[in-house]
Amino acid sequence: MGTIPDPAPVLDRRYSKPPGIQLLEFMKKSSISFKTHQAIVLIVTFLAYASYHATRKTTSIVKTALDPQSLEVSLKTFPWQRAHLQRQTESKRVSWVLGSGWAPFNGSDGTALLGELDLAFLFVYAMGMYFSGHLGDRLNLRIFLTIGMVGTGLFTSLFGVGYWANVHVFYYYLIVQMLAGLFQSTGWPSVVAVVGNWFGKRKRGLIMGIWNAHTSVGNITGSLVASVLLKYGWGWSLVVPGVMIAFIGMIVFLFLSVSPDSVGANADEDELHSLKKTGEEVTEPLLRSRLDDNESAVGFIEAWKIPAVAPFALCLFFAKLVAYTFLYWLPFYISHTAIDGKYLSNEAAGNLSTLFDVGGVVGGILAGHISDHLDARAITAASFMYCAIPALFLYRSYGHISMTVNIVLMLITGMFVNGPYALITTAVSADLGTHSSLKGNSRALATVTAIIDGTGSIGAAIGPLLTGYISATSWSAVFTMLMAAALVAGLLLTRLVVAEVGEKIHESRSRGSPISRSPTVEVERERSKSNVRLAGDELWECKSLSDPLSKPAPAPDRKYSKPPGIRLLECMKKSSVSFKTHQAIVLIVTFLAYASYHATRKTTSIVKSALDPQSLDVGLKTFPWQGSQLQRPVESKRVSWVLGSGWAPFCGSDGTALLGELDVAFLFVYAMGMYFSGHLGDRLNLRIFLTVGMVGTGLFTLLFGVGYWADVHVFYYYLIVQMLAGLFQSTGWPSVVAVVGNWFGKSKRGLIMGIWNAHTSVGNITGSLVASVLLKYGWGWSMVVPGVMIALIGMVVFLFLPVSPEFVGANADEDELHSPKKVREEVTEPLLRSRSDDNESAVGFIEAWKIPGVAPFALCLFFAKLVAYTFLYWLPFYISHTAIDGKYLSDEAAGNLSTLFDVGGVVGGILAGHISDRLDARAITAASFMYCAIPALFLYRSYGHISMTVNIVFMLITGMFVNGPYALITTAVSADLGTHSSLKGNSRALATVTAIIDGTGSIGAAIGPLLTGYISATSWSAVFTMLMAAALVAGLLLTRLVVAEVGEKIHESRSRGSPTSRSPALKHLGDRLDLRIFLTVGMVGTGLFTSLFGVGYWARIGVFHYYLLVQMLAALLKYGWGWSMVVPDLMIAFTGVVVFLFLSVNPDSVGASGDEDEEELKEPLLRSKSDDHVEAVGFIEVWKIPGVAPFAFCLFFAKLVAYTFLYWLPFYISHAAINIKYLSNEAAGNLSTLFDVGGVAGGILAGHISDRLHARAITAASFMYCAIPALLCDRNYGHMSVTVNIVLMLVTGVFVNGPYALITTAVLADLGTHKPLKDN
Repeated sequence: MGTIPDPAPVLDRRYSKPPGIQLLEFMKKSSISFKTHQAIVLIVTFLAYASYHATRKTTSIVKTALDPQSLEVSLKTFPWQRAHLQRQTESKRVSWVLGSGWAPFNGSDGTALLGELDLAFLFVYAMGMYFSGHLGDRLNLRIFLTIGMVGTGLFTSLFGVGYWANVHVFYYYLIVQMLAGLFQSTGWPSVVAVVGNWFGKRKRGLIMGIWNAHTSVGNITGSLVASVLLKYGWGWSLVVPGVMIAFIGMIVFLFLSVSPDSVGANADEDELHSLKKTGEEVTEPLLRSRLDDNESAVGFIEAWKIPAVAPFALCLFFAKLVAYTFLYWLPFYISHTAIDGKYLSNEAAGNLSTLFDVGGVVGGILAGHISDHLDARAITAASFMYCAIPALFLYRSYGHISMTVNIVLMLITGMFVNGPYALITTAVSADLGTHSSLKGNSRALATVTAIIDGTGSIGAAIGPLLTGYISATSWSAVFTMLMAAALVAGLLLTRLVVAEVGEKIHESRSRGSPISRSPTVEVERERSKSNVRLAGDELWECKSLSDPLSKPAPAPDRKYSKPPGIRLLECMKKSSVSFKTHQAIVLIVTFLAYASYHATRKTTSIVKSALDPQSLDVGLKTFPWQGSQLQRPVESKRVSWVLGSGWAPFCGSDGTALLGELDVAFLFVYAMGMYFSGHLGDRLNLRIFLTVGMVGTGLFTLLFGVGYWADVHVFYYYLIVQMLAGLFQSTGWPSVVAVVGNWFGKSKRGLIMGIWNAHTSVGNITGSLVASVLLKYGWGWSMVVPGVMIALIGMVVFLFLPVSPEFVGANADEDELHSPKKVREEVTEPLLRSRSDDNESAVGFIEAWKIPGVAPFALCLFFAKLVAYTFLYWLPFYISHTAIDGKYLSDEAAGNLSTLFDVGGVVGGILAGHISDRLDARAITAASFMYCAIPALFLYRSYGHISMTVNIVFMLITGMFVNGPYALITTAVSADLGTHSSLKGNSRALATVTAIIDGTGSIGAAIGPLLTGYISATSWSAVFTMLMAAALVAGLLLTRLVVAEVGEKIHESRSRGSPTSRSPALKHLGDRLDLRIFLTVGMVGTGLFTSLFGVGYWARIGVFHYYLLVQMLAALLKYGWGWSMVVPDLMIAFTGVVVFLFLSVNPDSVGASGDEDEEELKEPLLRSKSDDHVEAVGFIEVWKIPGVAPFAFCLFFAKLVAYTFLYWLPFYISHAAINIKYLSNEAAGNLSTLFDVGGVAGGILAGHISDRLHARAITAASFMYCAIPALLCDRNYGHMSVTVNIVLMLVTGVFVNGPYALITTAVLADLGTHKPLKDN
């Protein structure tokens, strides 16, 4: 009637609402409520991601139709359960179930090809995830998600079209899967970001746990649809889901509201701030403008720095490795495993596999609910991962008994596997995407989600790939891999779990304690509540709040936290123990402690020869040109008596490999535990920490030996016991080095720690002698007695070890340490230190890596320990299987003889420490020893068999050079770096630095014995070649530090006679050395090692590793046969001399411009920075110069093409018929030179064109594009005649070598004098 119209419709148009929402509001004639928006968001995103998983699941169903793998593999299970599977199978039934397959997947490598498809899909998916997350915070998520879904549907359908198009080309399916993976990566960051925008943190866990059922619903839907359609042809199983996801993509476009802001909804209903109700209508471009928002999207690197993102991302790596292995391979596994003696059809197997996802739905909801209730995401996720381990074991072991048992175990496994996966990818991602550190910025949700799920997706790619290869051998190995992955996933959350447990303890105490707290404690408590639970940045403070009314202890000697044994000594002595006495006690106790660690570690190497009396043939293999020296008669009866019959399962044909796996399991867990132990060592009471480690080590070493009397022949028993022993062993080294470092100053560390480090060899010798003597009574005693010994010494540690001078109130002025305060109240001794007790905080793991010198020494130790631990674990075995003077030694004699290697190690450790102290040059000493170890290893292998005397001498020498740098780096170097000047006096880094260096070394220690287990089965000479190569690399890794120390010595010697100050620091050799001398050395060295390659012709050397090593050395400094190698490289050496005589490096060096440099310059090899007005540009800064990165990557591919022609063109020509004739090697080599003639023309032409056009990039890119048709024509028509071949070869050379020459010359010169360098 003339009333004022309702303003609501106008208000509705002020926001960017999806078309479907606008239609609903038009039909309803009112605005949609906030709750309705939330419901629509949940439904639409649920359907969206369920459709993503439905298309992803179809390939796992189709696998069995593409590759009906042989069923024999499914009968392989854990060794002690093989009897359960000996059931009759109806061969006709099996043949009907599996069908004939689809080429190329039905061949012998079909399983591997399917694994490669999975890898390609998931790798692209994972990489795309990072970019999708980055884009998701910058694009309109509704349109972005729609494009991703339609693209996914298209390429999923194209995979299925291969069925009707009769496509049998593997690369078709590979490319289609990769493109599908790229579009699939848009899904998860988008849906999580949208849901995170609409739901507050309080209810996220439960809501997202229920909502995350889309994963399992999608898997179930995809399985059922694909299984039902499989009977009509496997193509339908892919096309129908592809059409479904494209259709649901349209629903997303019509109805998905990205955020409350985008539709003007009032978010007060769910913990979100109210929106402004006024404003102009918002247009909706695909790409957001930053001006439209008050906050900018968080960058990729910044998102990684959000506390707890990295731990959860790495945890998800292993969690998705397990989950996606089931996603892609469970139907295949079920169809190839007899359940109650019967095999299921592909359809039935696909349907049955959906129950795993049903369990996943329950697990996701349960994990979300528990984490909400406990307010503890990390505890919940880690607990589920640990529970998944026995669930996986039970499903593999007993899932075949009956259908009922299979279903129950599959549901349980699905619950524990998918629970933490769902929790981390939903609630945790949303929590971290809105973390308090972002200060309210919500534009990080998609990026954080992409980082976490992208990292997880890399694991999701690796799991199915490994399964494709491993399952061809044994499904039990696959399940072992999955259990290990679940264990690692749980362990990666340990720090966050500890933080959450600490917060819970703190909260429970604060609720029950009426004691008032100081403002400092209250602030700390509030800080921990906001940060500790998720961040895990600070371990909880397990400190007791002392009663303010309590009186200080009257006894002066109780003012410090002294070990009980020290107190007893002082009580008996009736006076305080002096500082020197404390130092002596520390040296003795830590010496005994780590000697006992090594004694228990050495026993397994002695026991090896009793467990696996391997065939002696392998011991007779040596370097080929020395084989005649070993042709001596061997008494076969004597050998049989010496070795015995062995112990199952190690006495089989794969016994050596199993022993190698034990070593790698022990050392891998030891290495990983080392990192955590070092981190904890700087935060825990080291005396208690070390005691726990020693007692635990003793327990599990003892349990290994108990297997002898318990008659255990199950490999996995010994594997698990060794892994747990390795975990406890990792507590030792960081702890003892930290304690010794606290008590001894730097000036005497090299020699003192060199002597003290004899504990390693003494422990090895003790372990060898004890185990060898006891071996005759049964190998079990060789494990039990050392286990009891280390536990007893652990008690000695608990009673007598003073951790630091401050702990016991000793006066450290005697040894370069500050005196502690003499007046303070009694110190209680919790296991976990309180940071408020110290003025300095422990250095973090990443900060410790940044300390100068830590990374090079850690990597050097990787290879040094690879050599040392190979001897530690395999030397007794090698001796007992190698005839010395024509005779074989017994196990006991071999164990005793092997101790001489450690005797040499004692000498080497002391000598290395003393030399490094005298020279004040740790790197020079360590590198020199490693280089000397190479000929020592060669001589021991080549001549150690001649006589006992020769063997002993070479063993002592080898031990000295191998163990010397190992001892030096793990003691004096670690202590030096743990108190480095860059720490500004903070001593709370010793254990962390020690753990980083020795942890990295221990990874090498794990790899060496593992490789030896496999390689030694073929030839021990190959093992020694590996060890020599490792020693070489170890030395080379210290080159930069060696050059720096040499430069410092030169500078010191000159500065004593010259007032000019020089910097000892060297960064990059090319810009800091005299280029004429540097180039001469490189050319002469290249000539030397390439000539050595040719010398192999006359020396009749048939060892591959000789040529490999020579070529590596030649390539390091810098290409036929015989004279074809020697003559060219005599030429390069001669030319190098010419370079030395005539090459002027620059005008300054020869005074060509008198104004700039009138005086004649002296020419040292090492430049001094003070000699130049400008400083050489650093490596990272060079990468930042505009144009460097694009041209560098362009040259990567350009040289890939050019060098392929360089190395393979003569070979290709000689093997390709030209005009139906084959050319000789000589003719082919001559003809191939025309490619380089074309290259000369191309280089000149490219340079000329780029100068005329003043356009380097255009010229280079144009030549590369022209190279494509040139390559195609050369391949297709080059065989027609020699003339055609020559023309096409010339043309190809022009376009291939043109940009290569341009970039490596003119472009480099342009960029090296770029404007930002300011004439540097």
